[in-house]
Amino acid sequence: MSDTNPGDRLVLAQELRQLGASARRRDPATARKCYENPVELFRGMEKPLVLAHVVRHLGDVYLEQDCPELAEPCYHEACDLYRSQGD
Repeated sequence: MSDTNPGDRLVLAQELRQLGASARRRDPATARKCYENPVELFRGMEKPLVLAHVVRHLGDVYLEQDCPELAEPCYHEACDLYRSQGD
């Protein structure tokens, strides 16, 4: 995927994020994958607020799946990203 252009990666990450949101209640395993993948895609982009949002939702999915040990680092990372953006 590293040879994919940034615009295509952004579109893919946004589509996966939307799939994750729609899958959260009916298919938790799919939701988890759909949030894990865009987190990795957004890490390589200059979109810290979007990354923070997706990481926070990934934390929510982990918590919903009774994995607080995975959720906590997501929440810390999301808070750090939000704080780094100021107002």
